[in-house]
Amino acid sequence: CIAKDLLWKKYINDISGFIAISEYVKNRHAQLGIPKEKITVLYHFCEDKPRIIARQNNEKYVVYMGRLSQEKGITTLIKAMQENPQVILKIMGKGPIEEELKTFVLKNKMSNIQFLGYKTGEEKNNIIGNAMALIAPSEWEEPFGRIAIEAYQVGTPVIASAIGGLKELVKSGVTGFLFDAGNVQQLENHIKYMSMKSDSELNIMRENCVRLAEEKFTEEAYFENFCSAMKLENK
Repeated sequence: CIAKDLLWKKYINDISGFIAISEYVKNRHAQLGIPKEKITVLYHFCEDKPRIIARQNNEKYVVYMGRLSQEKGITTLIKAMQENPQVILKIMGKGPIEEELKTFVLKNKMSNIQFLGYKTGEEKNNIIGNAMALIAPSEWEEPFGRIAIEAYQVGTPVIASAIGGLKELVKSGVTGFLFDAGNVQQLENHIKYMSMKSDSELNIMRENCVRLAEEKFTEEAYFENFCSAMKLENK
């Protein structure tokens, strides 16, 4: 064990720098012994240009996109929708607890839940872009949370659990809201609050989301930050 530990430390010392995809990942690796000053955070980016998708109707809905599994917090989200019958939840994705969720929805007569299956491309973008908010209720420590920046890319605010890398991506009250992972009441309140916002208030948040995407989550921003981190000339 001592020999392995010494070898690992020598390996770390021979590397001049590390890239982490979030401050959360940076801190976790620093806890393992990597010098913090050697770690640079470079967020992921989206290839498409950020833009606000013109809303096609006045339907009030929120959207979830991702794996239908317990650690993703989808059960917490559906329970939060029980007290928000005036808001529709559109669920994009498949997973091991899909039938369990559908049974719960049917048993509780929740007509405001729609299971859309797996969606991609512009169909996916239009569903997210027309939503009041995207919900990212994960209950495990997401290293980053790419779905949040995909929402910003089309001008949609994000309501996310304050865990892992997700909590870095949401500016509370500006581009969305944070809640304690697994807290049904807090999530319920945030969804209700978003549903009561006027169109002008929602548009301000949508503009904030696109602005943040332009500043931090574009290919150009990534390349500029990468060159700066690697001390390369940006040509």
